[in-house]
Amino acid sequence: MILLECTGGGNLSEFQDYLDSALKNCELNKDDVSYLRKSISTQIISRRNEMGITQKELSGLTGIKQSNISKIENADYNITIEVLEKIANALNCKVQITFEDDLER
Repeated sequence: MILLECTGGGNLSEFQDYLDSALKNCELNKDDVSYLRKSISTQIISRRNEMGITQKELSGLTGIKQSNISKIENADYNITIEVLEKIANALNCKVQITFEDDLER
């Protein structure tokens, strides 16, 4: 389970449900990865806009190049957990990843 929680509201519950289902069925393919990237990018854009900061300002807060922030927001960047954590911290959010046993198998 991956959960991005932000102070002041919002989480990735739809993304979390999708990922849980995909992992449970071991069915992550290229389209799934694209969907996951888009889900993450949408959440980042939404939170950045809620905070009223630009990509350049987010870049300054994270130390990540503005061009890479743009790629992440366009779902054109294979984001690492470390980069996601930097962005989440700058957006006053936390990333939570949980692996759960699949007792139905």
